[in-house]
Amino acid sequence: MRRIARPRIRASYSVPRTWYSALVFALLAASVPARAQAPQPSPEQWHDRIVAVMARAAGARALPAGDTTVTWSPNPVLYHVAGVTADSVSSGFLRADGMQGAATTRWTGGVLAAFRSRWFEGDSVREAAGEVADGMLRITGARDTALAIPSLPWAVADHGMEEHLAPLIAALPTESVRRIAILRPHAMKWDTLDVTVRRRGESLVATTRGPGGARAVLLIDAQRRLLWMRRYDEEIERQPLPGTPLYEHFRRMRGTAVNQP
Repeated sequence: MRRIARPRIRASYSVPRTWYSALVFALLAASVPARAQAPQPSPEQWHDRIVAVMARAAGARALPAGDTTVTWSPNPVLYHVAGVTADSVSSGFLRADGMQGAATTRWTGGVLAAFRSRWFEGDSVREAAGEVADGMLRITGARDTALAIPSLPWAVADHGMEEHLAPLIAALPTESVRRIAILRPHAMKWDTLDVTVRRRGESLVATTRGPGGARAVLLIDAQRRLLWMRRYDEEIERQPLPGTPLYEHFRRMRGTAVNQP
């Protein structure tokens, strides 16, 4: 997995410089001084600069180690990191205006066992943690509460953290429509989505439909990493940071997802 502290790039791989320019101007702004006739940085140097600024902007609220992805709409709006193990997902994102979110979910056999989420806006911190016990989801935070476990397959994932849906999606049957429930801990409310999962080689392509028929497509690899997501109602697209090994992996697999109904 990619680690933010020690980026590793395949030097033989290159991507369009316009992607890096957009990322740098959106996130770095004036942090990289212009130099007359200075040589164009390599993709690796662009990547290292972006990751360094993300880490610096997060400050003491360290983003978890993992793969780096970017959400575009049409410019970069969210910068994500996500790490996946056999029984957990840890992730965080940094918004261009400085808002930061972080979350961890723990899973047992495709069933959620516990979660923790944190949101930072300036000096304000909103935090919630939950654990499944005795058929209830017991939550501590600004207001302690206990929620009944839904009868539907379910997950905990705030908007912008769809990587936490991957373990649930991987456990769903393929080629059939299933309704799932999602707890949004920032607002502490439930949403539902209809999900159709299709297997394409070692990958999974999940098509979701929400209220009003809003459609999204997610591409998940064999390691349960979210490689790509597109929301068609708002023209939002998320994919790995260009120039990284995960981006090359995504490019090889993207054709399995882009034309899904």
